[in-house]
Amino acid sequence: MKNNRTAYIVTGLAVLGGLFLFWWFSERDARYNWSETFETEGEEPYDLNIFAALLEDWFPEKGFHTVTDFKTDTAYAAAEGANLIYIAGRAYIDSAEAERIKAFAERGNRVFISAANQHLLTDEAAAACGATEPGKWLQRRKAKRVRPYITFGVDSASADFHYQVADKVLRYPWAYFDLEWCESDEVRKAGGFEAVDRDFINYITVNAGEGLIMLHTVPHIFSNYHIIRPEVPDHIEAVLGLLNEGDIYYADLRFETARQPNRPLLTESPLRFILGNESLRWAWYITLILALIFVLNAVRRKERKVPVIIRPENDTLRFLDVTAQMYRKEGKHKHILALQAKLLTERLRTRYGIVKRFPEKGYAAEVSYKLDMPREETERFFMQLHRASHDSTLEDKTFIETDRKITEFYAKCP
Repeated sequence: MKNNRTAYIVTGLAVLGGLFLFWWFSERDARYNWSETFETEGEEPYDLNIFAALLEDWFPEKGFHTVTDFKTDTAYAAAEGANLIYIAGRAYIDSAEAERIKAFAERGNRVFISAANQHLLTDEAAAACGATEPGKWLQRRKAKRVRPYITFGVDSASADFHYQVADKVLRYPWAYFDLEWCESDEVRKAGGFEAVDRDFINYITVNAGEGLIMLHTVPHIFSNYHIIRPEVPDHIEAVLGLLNEGDIYYADLRFETARQPNRPLLTESPLRFILGNESLRWAWYITLILALIFVLNAVRRKERKVPVIIRPENDTLRFLDVTAQMYRKEGKHKHILALQAKLLTERLRTRYGIVKRFPEKGYAAEVSYKLDMPREETERFFMQLHRASHDSTLEDKTFIETDRKITEFYAKCP
């Protein structure tokens, strides 16, 4: 009856705990996903839906088109005096796509790409500058705050930027072009940013036929979190000041792999992260159910006591001692010493771990080593003991002397 009452109490507490957790997470205010998603239609801090809406009205009298795939969507291929804009945390451009984009620019169009990774178009810009280490010249500088600026236009249009997660400003690895500035006429510095009292290049232009390719490394300035600040739209307008006043083709690429869903970050709350993912949420529920079943089963199970088995005593030494006393009464000196030798060697084996058996070769040496006794004295003692235990004509004097040496050997044992 007592076990049943305990099971009911545990079950009730588990159900109440589950209901409390469900209420707690359902009633809490929704948290933002602070990861760098850069989704065009997303509404998270580092998404681009506000910028995309502004871009549609950038040139009101011109057209606005969306490019979802550089390979299959070729509507921009025949355009002239137009613009191609691609903003992403990481730009994925293969060799065929790079050739199409360059061909688009060479017809007098403008291409603007803002991404924090190195891609084929940035590699070609580095090659034009004579960079000798491909993949090494796009570097990163960790800083909490940076101040980007441009080097063309009426003024620098600078603004402060930082990387924030929830209520914390974190150090972020800002990407920049590691060029001691290029003297090539094809590549020019268009802007940079100041961080930790140093200046870094984050914006370059590359001539391509009659057009221009603009490469930018800080896509965060276009994100929802920053664009709502009053000074940021002016900076963005300055950054895009080199665009043609023509149609805009905005790259909102669709990939075959599934995009990362908007969900809480692990750094915000591990439990909220688990409950924000469907597969992890079901795994969490199943784990709780299995744990509850285990607890209930442990409560109701009747355990039998395990009987205590006492280790049997070793009567060998006692038997040998009794036998030795009988031989002593009968005057069988050889047999008494043989039994004493067995008692001694058995004690050495059990207490000191002597591996060899008496009178094997090397037995005395092993005893001498493990008991830290003089080797010659130990070998002499065991040789005497072996001879006396096999001497049928052993006299009383020799027997007493050997017995005394055995007693002394016991006394020397540490």
